[in-house]
Amino acid sequence: MHNSASANAAPLPPPASKPMRDRRLDVFRGFAVLTIFINHVPGNAFEAFTSRNWGFSDAAEAFVLMSGIAVGLAYTGTFQRGEFKSGLEKMWARAFKLYWVHLLVFAACLAILAVTISVFGAEKMIRAVSLQPLIDHPILASIGVPLLTYQIGYVNILPLYMMLLLMAPAFLWLGVRNRWLLLLISGLIWFALHILFYERIYINMPNWPHNGRWFLNPFAWQFIFVIGILGGMSAKTGKRIAPFHPVLYVLALTYALFSFYWIQQRMGALPFNDDLPRIMRDFNKAYLSLPRLLHVLSLTYLVINTKWPSWISTSNLWNAVELMGKHGLPVFAVGTVLSIFLQCFRAVIPPTLWMDIILFGAGIYIQYRVAVFASNNKKREIQRTKNLEIKPVTKIDNANGLVG
Repeated sequence: MHNSASANAAPLPPPASKPMRDRRLDVFRGFAVLTIFINHVPGNAFEAFTSRNWGFSDAAEAFVLMSGIAVGLAYTGTFQRGEFKSGLEKMWARAFKLYWVHLLVFAACLAILAVTISVFGAEKMIRAVSLQPLIDHPILASIGVPLLTYQIGYVNILPLYMMLLLMAPAFLWLGVRNRWLLLLISGLIWFALHILFYERIYINMPNWPHNGRWFLNPFAWQFIFVIGILGGMSAKTGKRIAPFHPVLYVLALTYALFSFYWIQQRMGALPFNDDLPRIMRDFNKAYLSLPRLLHVLSLTYLVINTKWPSWISTSNLWNAVELMGKHGLPVFAVGTVLSIFLQCFRAVIPPTLWMDIILFGAGIYIQYRVAVFASNNKKREIQRTKNLEIKPVTKIDNANGLVG
């Protein structure tokens, strides 16, 4: 009797359908990456139209918040199943990748700066990106680069993100057990850092050999990252990240409009500044001040609960931006190098409007092509993996039972 493999084998269950990826996250993350690229070239023709002119926060807060949401979406299931080691290994592997990307970006930027200063004599770039410690103490600064204690200006977001990913397993471990406790602890740490800051006690990563600290304090910025993680956890479990409530919507809209007006009018300190608690008095970016935090949360709430941002993000007009958001790491890395190059170029050749249009247009196009390359490369990797997993079954040899 001839038995076929398909006759004796039990039918395989249909593959589980993966949840649809919410492309709005990628679209807005793509916008954030492009906005950071533009803002990292001071004085350009497009800077006045970016989000930091809309209120107290800018694209950095939005980027970290959305990164937290992405982490919550990606890893909540892993930690709910009790696979702490697996989740930790994946996130720390990602953090290690960020570390090497940062070193490559740093090296590329340093090469561009060295040529600009030595060949073209644009010594003002030394001050613009804080290169003086490297000039004064080259050996110590060279040690500080791999330790992440020495960072030049505009090349400091990847180390922040790396630190947040190193903390993320602890956040998720606690979050799957008690979300409110995670939010409380994270908020108390953020609040305590502000109180200590005003008492001139600085808890931050050192910027050695420079006598200073990281521009973006990871222990303060973890709060907005945790808020993002909690939002991603809610979405993963089928809940809305920020359910609509008319009172909250009005408050968010009022604060966003007030912030927009205040920044547009360049009005400086907040009203009744001397009577406000210290934590509300300034727009300190390093410690993620309360006005900045409230602003990005207000904008997020409005975007989630207003129809037109959803329509914009789901339109095919934004496919290119979505692709850049989906492959944010290579796009951001290339964008960082391009921003330093454009700073140096403008330091050597006096900028004009047409020069900015051409250079920034080319820079955005290069980042798009990087996203296309990364997307195609990922598709090839997925196809290669599928090909390795497929083992064709044709028949069973009755003599020895081997599959042929």
